[in-house]
Order: sequence, then C-alpha cells, then structure tokens
Amino acid sequence: MKSLKNIVGILPVLCVIDPSFAALRTTGPAASGRGDSRVGIVTASQAAARRIPTMASGSSVSSGSSTSTSTTTTKSTAEDEADCISDYTDCIKGADACNSDFSECVNTDLFHGKMPQCNSILLRCPASGVQKLFGTTSVTALGQKSGDTFLYPKNNSLMDQAIQAGEINNRLDTGSCVKKYMSCLHKDSVCGADFELCTSDTEFTKQRVYCESTLARCQTEGKTKLFGSATKLDTPAANSHVRIAITEGGELAAVNAVSTCYKVADNCFLNACAVNPYRCISGVTAEMVAKAEMLADSGAENSNAPSKFISTALNLYQRLFAQKPDDQLSWLGFNGTTGNGSDGDLNSTATDKDVSGYIQNVCMDTIGANKFCHMTFNDKNTMPTARELADPDTRFEIFSAAYSDRMKGNSGMQMRINDLKARFDKKAKDACTDTVMKCAMRSCGNGSGSKCYTCSKDNGSIH
Repeated sequence: MKSLKNIVGILPVLCVIDPSFAALRTTGPAASGRGDSRVGIVTASQAAARRIPTMASGSSVSSGSSTSTSTTTTKSTAEDEADCISDYTDCIKGADACNSDFSECVNTDLFHGKMPQCNSILLRCPASGVQKLFGTTSVTALGQKSGDTFLYPKNNSLMDQAIQAGEINNRLDTGSCVKKYMSCLHKDSVCGADFELCTSDTEFTKQRVYCESTLARCQTEGKTKLFGSATKLDTPAANSHVRIAITEGGELAAVNAVSTCYKVADNCFLNACAVNPYRCISGVTAEMVAKAEMLADSGAENSNAPSKFISTALNLYQRLFAQKPDDQLSWLGFNGTTGNGSDGDLNSTATDKDVSGYIQNVCMDTIGANKFCHMTFNDKNTMPTARELADPDTRFEIFSAAYSDRMKGNSGMQMRINDLKARFDKKAKDACTDTVMKCAMRSCGNGSGSKCYTCSKDNGSIH
C-alpha cells in the first residue's frame, strides 16, 4: 500500500516529465555506432509493434531486399501526429486557454500568453505534428522573437490559421467594445468596481493587461472612444471613458484610503499566488514547489520558457529516479532551510522568509508606491510626496507593514490561498487523469477496450 501511494503521488509529475525526458534523451556513441549522438524517427512498423512510450534505445533496421543492417537511435513519442494535433487543438481551445472560438487569442502575443496551458502536450508530439501546428519541428524555438514579434506560429500553420480566424470572427463593434472593455476593467481583480485599484496612469497600465484580449478585439472607433486615440493608449485623453473612470476612482479612493489600500494589497498578494500557490505556503519542499512550477510554467512570456520547462523537468526526473540530481533551483528564488541537503536542494523546506521574499519581489513596488497605503501605514494620514513614493526604503517599510497586516497571520487570506491551491491541484490532477486515459486508450489491448479489460483481469493489473 505504501508503494502504491508513492506511485500515485508522483503521477501528475510523470505525466508531464516522462514524455519530455523520452523526447529529449539521446544515446551515446556506443549505441549509435557513430562519434556523435543523434535522434532517429520510429518507423511505421516499429510504432505498430510498440504502442506504449519507451525510452530511447538502439535497434536494427533493414530496408527492401538489402541484406545489410545498420544501427540507429530511435525515439518513441506518446502520440502519433493525428492524436497530437487533435489533443493540442482541444487543449488550446479550452476555457482556461484561448476559448473554443479563439476569442482570447486574436493575435500572436495573446496566443503565446496562453500556450503554457498546453506545453505538456507538445512534449508528447512527434516532430511532424509540431511542424503542422506551428511551422517548425523545434518545441524550444517557439518562444523566439525578431524584435518584438514572435516568429511562431508561421504563416499558414494550423495555429496561425486559428488565430486569424479568431481575429476575424470576434471583432467588436464600437458599442460592444466600450461596454465589454469597461466591464472587464471594473472586475475586482483588475481596477475594482469603483476603479480604486487604478487611480493613476501607472496603476492603470499595470492592471489593464488583464483585459488585453478584449481590447484587441476592438476596432479603431472603439479604441478612440475608450482612450481618445486608437494608437496612444498609455495616457488616456481627457474626457475619454478610461480617463473619466481613473479620475472618479481617485476621488473615491481618497475618501476611503484604508479600504483602498487593503484592496490593492490583497489583490496583489492573490495575483502573485494564483500562478503557483505552493510558492505562498511555508513548510512545503522545494521539490513540491518545482513540480507545481513546471505545471504552472510561469514566466512563459520569456523566450527561454520552453527550454527552461524541459530542463527543469529533466532535473526533477533525475532526482526522482535516484540519478545524479541537478539542484540548481535559483530561478525559483527558493533558498529554504535544508531537510536532507544543502540550501537550494529539492529536500529543503520553504520558510516564512521564502514566502515573503517571493511576494516582496512581486508586490513591493505596487504596494510600497501606493499613496493610499502610505496614508494608511505611515501614521501621518497625509498624502505622501512624490519623493516619498519613490524612496526605496520607504517603499519597503510600507510593503512590510501591509504584508504583516494583510498577509502574515491573516486567516482570511490563508483561506483564499488554500482555495487557490485546491483549484490548482484539481486542474493538475484532471490533466494527469486525461493524459493517462488517452495513453491507455491508445496503448492497452492495441486500442481495444474489451481486450484491455480482459487483460486487466488476468492478474489484477493491466499489462
């Protein structure tokens, strides 16, 4: 029973890690018969004979009537081309990705923001499937840019066609643009019902990113109504819809400075923890944080994110299977106390300092430079000067006071973080279950459900 629990415990990770490890591992010169390592492609006959994903291995291949044999390195993937394209399309059209109508991915930038939701599927795809989806066979190249423009997906690839169709089918007329965009801005997690989280251009610029997919569907006239210009969106013009909302929000916030500050702080804390809730919980191991980080794949806007995702998966794979570990977890910002290893080891445990350090990196400028938080925590109850708002020491003091009051020891906030964790865990488990079921349906009994069920009854296990 204990062994079974251990196996079940690592299933969500292996669903993501094992395909990446199998897809990237190459054999050495001894296996390939050459002085270099290389990856070959599984032939149709090999794929039919070996349906279940396996690690790379050497095999002998013959062709036609030739009597000679040659040794090549083979690679097995968890999915064939058709399954890869179907599964990735289903995933990217999910409610937490681009939506079924691609309304959340009407341009390439928005699409890349949603790609992390489906990265694990790409790691199970054959090169031909990735080629048809994106116009390249390299998964690690997908984040590459030329200037500010993403290079992939290429023109006429399946994902490019989906983006173009989404842009055309989801365009908003002027009235719908203004209504939907302002409704998005007034959400509690964006600018707030009274715009109390967006009382300046700087604050608005930070928060508006949550509504970019709506704005991207607006046409020239709609943008002009919102901002006073269709091109100058960083500084809304006087009498535009957005400028009026910012002005009125500032007036209301000044009257309710304490309430406004609490909303600013709570919103920043929760947004920081939503990506990977385990980074906001003390007592968890670095290994658990790393597992969750791979599933969250945060930082996907960075062009190196796909390669970072793969390398971290390999490091954790090596650790779990008692191979030589790579304990360089500095990119996680994790320096917890040791359990059975040194600082940064996967056995180390997150402390309250680790949690506060992570949130400080995300929220110090947002909270520390907020004038209403200055009024709330500086014991003066006066509007701060521009110099005070810019002073780094003062920002740290204000952030620390807000963190102590609203985060540390706040049972209400801890309950909300636990809710984030529960939703995160459910999403990961659902994704794992779906992956296992699809793999079993393709592999067990050569795709025959009845045969698979019969085999499973032979000795109580599927084989």
